[in-house]
Amino acid sequence: MDFEHGFTLWRDLGMTGGEGARPIPFPALIAIHWVHRFFAIVAAAVLAWFAWRACAYPATRSGGFWLASLLVVQLLTGMSNVVFQWPLLLAVMHNGGAAAMIALAVSLNYRAWPQVPQREVGASASAVSVRAAE
Repeated sequence: MDFEHGFTLWRDLGMTGGEGARPIPFPALIAIHWVHRFFAIVAAAVLAWFAWRACAYPATRSGGFWLASLLVVQLLTGMSNVVFQWPLLLAVMHNGGAAAMIALAVSLNYRAWPQVPQREVGASASAVSVRAAE
């Protein structure tokens, strides 16, 4: 695996960085692919735990179910990309699935935290400013 050419931050898409830019060599593509797989396993484990915890509470149960379902679809489209040699539709579905999971995770996080009424927030801020003035 060629991590040097695979993870050059500032480069044109599909090209190596530097003056003598050329297409990314195959070993660099392998490095990118394996790093993606490793972090996908970590992300899948965290998202599975998050979905499981969300299913435990009535307020977030449906979101947890949808997150788990999207995670399964995401894993299937990711594996299908490799098996079917990267058809564009599957690649787009894989990217869309990632975006949908992020949106759902943010929504679940928002619903999981109790909402503080504005009146209480204002009173707390006033108490803090009075203490700070003393």
